Amino acid sequence: MLGCVGLNRTVYPVNWLRPVDSNHDPVLRHGMKVDAVCILTRIAFLRVLTITLKRNKYYMYFKKFNTSHYENIRQEIENILPAEFLQTTKLGYINNSVRTTDMILSLDSINQLINDLSLKHTDIALCGFTVCKPNQGLPIHVDKGPFCLSMNIPITYSKGTFVNFYDNFGPVSVINNGSNIYYSVKEENCKLVETLETDTPCIIDTTVPHKVINNTEHTRVMLLMRFIPKIKFSDFILATDRGIEPL
Repeated sequence: MLGCVGLNRTVYPVNWLRPVDSNHDPVLRHGMKVDAVCILTRIAFLRVLTITLKRNKYYMYFKKFNTSHYENIRQEIENILPAEFLQTTKLGYINNSVRTTDMILSLDSINQLINDLSLKHTDIALCGFTVCKPNQGLPIHVDKGPFCLSMNIPITYSKGTFVNFYDNFGPVSVINNGSNIYYSVKEENCKLVETLETDTPCIIDTTVPHKVINNTEHTRVMLLMRFIPKIKFSDFILATDRGIEPL
């Protein structure tokens, strides 16, 4: 039977922690070289393992908030979203990630929100969108990249849509679908630990395995603003005196 390491409620197969060598790696035992996917997969697993071990029962997976700029943000975003962009379920960008980020950061309502949070443009690493068509969603995944927190702002119908957060008990795969690279885990290896209804702006931890659910008859569009790693949940907890109302 495959040996396992059990730490902080999470169980990991020992062979994922072993170094790559010809004795322990079945690929090398068959005389094949380890490719980039194999290496990235092990790095992904160790990243998720490290993050999971840091969590405890007081861990904050998300923080919901209200802002007086919300309606203006929705209107400005709706004005720049091409109709063809909304035709399929995806995490994507308008043209590319750089142009999308520049476009979002040029909006007056977004700049007012950033100022309320005492942030700078350089604190935003990346902007994008998730589109979920009716009765669809996004599978369990962990976002790839140096950022940890994302500010998610509902643009179209979002009441009755959710993000589930999970503990992962199995291996991690690296997925490259051509426009995005992310870490994938199997749902049968996961335990649900928290659920967020995404009906208001919120900050979420994208290093935790999570899944988007839209079981409504409406298309759900969410603006994603990924922060650089130095931005922590405490920065938003302290923002309540600057026009940000926590929920």
